Amino acid sequence: MKLHLAAPTGQNTFTGYGPGYVAVNDQRHEASLVVLPDRLITDWPATAFESLAPSHFEALAALGLEIVLLGTGSRIRFPSPEVI
Repeated sequence: MKLHLAAPTGQNTFTGYGPGYVAVNDQRHEASLVVLPDRLITDWPATAFESLAPSHFEALAALGLEIVLLGTGSRIRFPSPEVI
């Protein structure tokens, strides 16, 4: 794998992560959020994996996204089929 320094593109970029946080454009976020190329949605109501509901995914679908990456914390978890 070749690693190289990425130049800023004007789009949101994950720049770090750790226990209980993710950094986007060098800004630390410790709550649930939706990261889109051109904006951040910091008031996403899904505050914990256990609270995920169909309405959360309906809101994401309304954004017209082709791919959704769901961060689930320190271990891999999958929402139930009823939720997604």
